[in-house]
Amino acid sequence: MKFENIRIKKVELVVKHRSSMKEWEAKNRKDHIIGIAFDGDELHDFGYQKFSIEENCIFYLNQKDDFSVSVRQPSLSYSVHFTTEEPIETDSFCIKVKHSAEIVQLLQKIDRQYKISTAGTSWLLSDCYRLCAVFHEICQKKYSPTDPRMVQARELLDLNFKNTDCLKECYEQSNLSRRHFDQLFKQEFYVTPARYITAKRIGLAKQLLQAPNLKIEEIAQICGFSDVYYFSKVFKQETSHTPSGYKKTRQSK
Repeated sequence: MKFENIRIKKVELVVKHRSSMKEWEAKNRKDHIIGIAFDGDELHDFGYQKFSIEENCIFYLNQKDDFSVSVRQPSLSYSVHFTTEEPIETDSFCIKVKHSAEIVQLLQKIDRQYKISTAGTSWLLSDCYRLCAVFHEICQKKYSPTDPRMVQARELLDLNFKNTDCLKECYEQSNLSRRHFDQLFKQEFYVTPARYITAKRIGLAKQLLQAPNLKIEEIAQICGFSDVYYFSKVFKQETSHTPSGYKKTRQSK
């Protein structure tokens, strides 16, 4: 499910937060986070991308993304934590905005509704959907791709990322050299195609590892890894967990 088709299950938390630690990590979260920073500067490293959340930056942190944070200047942020009915494919993003009044007002409305009893749930969700719509509109203007070849390539990768030769197919269909293709893809989507594929595969693996019937060898094959040992190596690099460790952690919750 894409961010624009989001289906909110529950608002878990609305919070104003002043960072206090110099470095910290967020892993295996259950909720998505959407909000705005009023000041500060925090570098977020997702492995496949990095961005700084600083003054007047809106941010969306996808539940599927683990990340580490280096606090270069303590920040004050206002955010909503929520769960969804289905996983969201859209990657985490951060965008600096010029005008934040509407966003802050929506966050304040959501905060007030959150503090009221469950009778206000419908209003609370309505305001959350409105906030997500505003973020989507800003994101579309900022990141809307302009090269139709790269749009087509990403669509092809979204459909075929589990195939071991999916990137080779993109190179061939684009009629571009590998180097030129990689450069254009990164310009459009702020991530290399190889990193994009890895993120898609690991995201799928996280979902499948929560299924009790699937063996790790089967999951590796489904996600496009021909070698289970290579799958385990990549998975640990991306999540700091072995697949078996992640499986036990998720099933124990």
